[in-house]
Amino acid sequence: MEWHDFSRENLEAAVTPEVYRRGIEYFWQGHLVRTCKIDNIISGAITGTGGDYKVRLWFEGPEIKGDCSCPYPNFCKHMVALGIAWLEENTVFIDLQSYLASILKSPVLRTNILLDLIHKDPINFLELFPDLVENKDFLSARGIINLIRNTFSLPQFTLAYAEELWEKIGRIEQLIHHKIQENDPAAMELLVELLSGFEKTFESDRNETLIKLWKDEILALGSYLNTWSCSTIHPLLDKLWSLYLNPSLWELAPELRTSLWNLHGYEPDFLCRSIDDSLHDETPLLILVSLYTLLVEAPFAASWLSNCLEQVTASLSEKADGSLWLIDRLIETDLVQAYKLAKKNLHRFPEAQLSFRERLIIIHQQRSEFKQAAAFSFIQFRENPNFEEYSRLRQLLTNAPQDWELYSKKIRELLRESSDKLLTLQIIIAEGDYQGISDNLTEILRDEELLGLAARILARRVQKNFIGLYPHFIKELLRRQSPQDWKIASELMVTFKRYCLYQDTEKEQWVQLQQELQQIYSDNAGFLKKFGTILGE
Repeated sequence: MEWHDFSRENLEAAVTPEVYRRGIEYFWQGHLVRTCKIDNIISGAITGTGGDYKVRLWFEGPEIKGDCSCPYPNFCKHMVALGIAWLEENTVFIDLQSYLASILKSPVLRTNILLDLIHKDPINFLELFPDLVENKDFLSARGIINLIRNTFSLPQFTLAYAEELWEKIGRIEQLIHHKIQENDPAAMELLVELLSGFEKTFESDRNETLIKLWKDEILALGSYLNTWSCSTIHPLLDKLWSLYLNPSLWELAPELRTSLWNLHGYEPDFLCRSIDDSLHDETPLLILVSLYTLLVEAPFAASWLSNCLEQVTASLSEKADGSLWLIDRLIETDLVQAYKLAKKNLHRFPEAQLSFRERLIIIHQQRSEFKQAAAFSFIQFRENPNFEEYSRLRQLLTNAPQDWELYSKKIRELLRESSDKLLTLQIIIAEGDYQGISDNLTEILRDEELLGLAARILARRVQKNFIGLYPHFIKELLRRQSPQDWKIASELMVTFKRYCLYQDTEKEQWVQLQQELQQIYSDNAGFLKKFGTILGE
């Protein structure tokens, strides 16, 4: 492929949409300061907030390739900016081919140009001869620590700073990696310092870029350390452990667990000892949960692991909230153990009986033991009457009508003893009890709360048993004339009209209400404006 065949589609295929967008912005913001071309290579110098970079693009067959002096590991925004520059203004690219020809003809000029290039960038020239010197990083450990602290010293990371941050962290990782390859004892201190910098910044900014950098760094730790002794990596293990037990870092827990498991092979006693040190009478629930998850999901088996898991499970079971969390976890994997624990703790923690009964209902449901679930559901209703529990109890006994009838009578008795008129009304409507509504119609029409509740329920879905009562509710709501009442009346009127017109036998009811309202409100401009369309044919 040649440059005259190059198009934006080639760039779009090489990068993510975000990098592509940022590259276009870089070009139009004037970051590209010099460009040139030789053979099948275009090159450019780019300046930005993160530093000055040199970029190249070329083709290998139909595929575009490139490199950049920035630390971004893939096709970067600087490469995109260079490609856009070629598409937009390729005439400003200096063609080096003719200059090269004239230089090659003159030995003196050739020597002077070569020396000039070397003087301007000796290190770049040295890279042409990798065997001349060792790959040595001369930045001291103290210098790297200062670099890390300066990187994380900004008061807040912003989206504009995110990519520069990525580049700086990439450079720091390279420096640390060199120290590790050299078996420099300070390497562990540098890694701990880097993790501490992340931790401090994470408290004030949960930037997505920062989270990704965190995760990548944590998962890469194992690959750094395959030549290190147990005693050397101990500070790093301690740091990872403290990070894992930090509840505010829950988003990173999976990666931290993976690193702890991977590093377990370097010091097998570390996890066992750390877990034991973390267990005491006042161990917070979130830490117990973290310990349990670390142990139960461990990708290896060991006798100490089973012993530690038993201790952590016992500690969780000593607290009501810990037992509830453990039951929720066991419901997903072991219903038998979940049931035993819920049953055991039902009366052990009186203040949490409602929550333990809730778990027993779920367990019985999953085991298709609906009558047992219904028994607990009724107790829940008796202690805390509410419509949601009533609906669940009714659903549980869908296939047991005789049992439902018995519970329904008990519920009616409880409602008669209580003064909860709103809940009573909800249940009467749910059961289609026309007589119950009719007997209390006068009270319902007088009570603003009862009227509003009945109207909202009947407006959501047609209740055939109560179709004859719709006009009563509509007229009373209209009589009140408040905006809220008229709004509910409008919804109820639409529901009533739709039902009546689709049911020929009920059409007369709508016509009768329509005529009554038109006669009553014929001189009310506000009414006609709001309800005229609904009352029309």
